[in-house]
Amino acid sequence: MSRTPRISLCVIARDEADFIGACLDSARPVVDEMIVVDTGSADATPAIARERGARVVREPWREDFAAARNRAAAEATGDWILVLDADERLAPRGHAALRRAVAEGGFDCGFLPLHHAARLDATPREVLDGTARRDEPVWLPRLLRRTPDLRWEGAVHESVRGWLLAGRRSASLDCPIVHYGNVPEVRAARDKAGRNLRLLRRRVAAEPDHAPARTWLARELWRAGRRDEARREVEAAWRILTEHPDDPADAVPTITLRAVFALDAGEPEAALAAVRAGRERLGAGPHHPNLDYLEARARLALDRDIEAAARRLGRCLERAGDPLPSEPLPGVTGAAAEAALGTALLALDRPREAEAHLRAALAAPSAPEPARVEARVGLAHLAVLEGAHAEATRLLQPALARLPRDGWWVLAAAAAGLGRWEAAAGAMEKARTPRAHAELCAHRRALGERVEAALAGRAALRELAGGPAR
Repeated sequence: MSRTPRISLCVIARDEADFIGACLDSARPVVDEMIVVDTGSADATPAIARERGARVVREPWREDFAAARNRAAAEATGDWILVLDADERLAPRGHAALRRAVAEGGFDCGFLPLHHAARLDATPREVLDGTARRDEPVWLPRLLRRTPDLRWEGAVHESVRGWLLAGRRSASLDCPIVHYGNVPEVRAARDKAGRNLRLLRRRVAAEPDHAPARTWLARELWRAGRRDEARREVEAAWRILTEHPDDPADAVPTITLRAVFALDAGEPEAALAAVRAGRERLGAGPHHPNLDYLEARARLALDRDIEAAARRLGRCLERAGDPLPSEPLPGVTGAAAEAALGTALLALDRPREAEAHLRAALAAPSAPEPARVEARVGLAHLAVLEGAHAEATRLLQPALARLPRDGWWVLAAAAAGLGRWEAAAGAMEKARTPRAHAELCAHRRALGERVEAALAGRAALRELAGGPAR
């Protein structure tokens, strides 16, 4: 009679008194032992962990997350290691699936979906159903068969990639994890961005040819507003990948950032080239939806082969719910793709199909704000085409602080349709203001051109009548 496989929960923590209890409680029904490696807490974290039944191991913090993970794994005695961070919880609905997976075996590494909570007071159910979730789930290697060679590598963004590449079998498990540490106030209070930037600079200095580390550094620099530095780092990462074509490093994050940076700088041709080069690097086969989405965005910005852009976006939506080993862009298989597809279908003069996708984007509970704005602009454009100018204005009002240039064109057209010529002129002034990002809806220029012509005509008539230009 075979024995039941044992699961060890491994957590690393420091000053996590607000989270550690709920974390351990969430996993206790499904694990056989709980190990907490405390890296120097000054609060009640160790005491709370012991109260919950965990074995607490003290480990000095060495500015190295991998070292702490490896210490926790060394303390484990189970057949499997379940990895959680202190600010995470294992959702109850995954308990049975987790136990069933280790009983059946057939894999060495289980990828679990991580859902980012939008609020600290959100319940796991609200996060999982999308009403209080930020972005889309990310699938991460969190259930690992304990083997003698299991090791994490990297001081930050630590991974078991080397272990995985040594012939390990993987499986995707429907055992959701809810993450509260990405809530903006938590990130700010703990200065996670500053910590990551510091550790990544150190890692890149120690491993200058490690393309993933340079890519992660580029992302942190971008978030910090240091865009020139970010682009230099991501280009350095790309050079490393192209100079070492046999390097097994995951290239999707580097390709993604190259294209995102180019689009943000108003360089859609460069974005398209980045995606094409990335596809060549990755070879044949289904590609990550990030690439389909970014190619579509570049084509929309160029007003080129919009049919192809629509097909790419449709493929993104087909990947909804698929386990993705590389981090997806926010909404790339959901609201962001819906909004972009609505934009594409509008450009193709398919308004009813466009409306369905735009409304789906706006209704999505965890839609990223840019997708909501794009959906509002698209629906307002439809309203203008139908002569519903007041409805177009109503749709755009909540998005005024983030309207792109083409959104101001739509607002100008709506104001003109209502006879509010000063408001139309003001919106056109906003549309003329140079912006940092690309114009992603070139087909919408016709609206702006009509308003410009109308304003010019009114100005000419007023000048003939001897009145003011407006």
